[in-house]
Amino acid sequence: MSGAILHTLLGRDAYALLSNPQARSAADSEWNAYLWGLQGGDLYYAPSRLPGYTLNKLGLSFHLLKTAETFSAMCEYLRHIRIERPGEYAAMRAYVMGYLGHYALDSQIHSYVFPMEREYRRAHPDYDEAREGGLHGRLEGGIEWILFHCRKRPGETMKDVTAPYSMTEGFKEALRRFYLVLSDSLFGIDASAEPIELCIDCCFQGFQYGPKEDLFIEDQMNFLHRKWEVYDSPGLFLCSSAPELYENAMRQAAGLMDELIACLEGADAFRPQIERNCSYWKYEDPTWFREMYQF
Repeated sequence: MSGAILHTLLGRDAYALLSNPQARSAADSEWNAYLWGLQGGDLYYAPSRLPGYTLNKLGLSFHLLKTAETFSAMCEYLRHIRIERPGEYAAMRAYVMGYLGHYALDSQIHSYVFPMEREYRRAHPDYDEAREGGLHGRLEGGIEWILFHCRKRPGETMKDVTAPYSMTEGFKEALRRFYLVLSDSLFGIDASAEPIELCIDCCFQGFQYGPKEDLFIEDQMNFLHRKWEVYDSPGLFLCSSAPELYENAMRQAAGLMDELIACLEGADAFRPQIERNCSYWKYEDPTWFREMYQF
């Protein structure tokens, strides 16, 4: 998964591409909620930094399972609270917009990082993650470091990017209800087992650290446009650079956000075209992922 810095920058850049005035207004009115949405399912990965913490079912599920159904369920949840709890509606609408931005960036960047990871492991079978660091995170961290310097504002630091994040008890409670309902209806998981309070606290801790200059393979950004085979789809090759994938994500995120708001303004169901989840194409057959990560 890309880090908090890059997801936040993606959200800013996607906002600039919104064509629906109602979508711009929705994000403007609840910018903090929009920012938190940009962290997506990573919210439930945040406690994994704690020694001995092993609960990450929700982080995995919201990244890997039922992506299209999840987006539809989020839209219906918004319609429900617009009537039942109208005081939460504006913030949660902005949150879901941000969540769509999280998906867009992960789905683009992961299509490159997973093949890179496989290629590197084949070339370096003795790579020791315990000693050298998680390979997936290192690959993404190097990409994020360069993209931060490409997309940041003049003079902006990494801490400046995450400084606007804040949390209120009311919004925390709205998030808790949101994930309790969706986790149960989509995955049959009780979200209370992974406390939202702990996840948020760990996110704030994580905001203190940004990616490092960790460029350890040749052309890690794929500026030379060499072809790479999509991890779970033999015969499917792409050749985009990491910056091009980021720009794809900007456009995809803005399109999804515009579509969500248009659906909420009318009566249509939110059923965007989803060709893959946050990590791979064949998301109805995750055999390769289970084998790689012993999931």
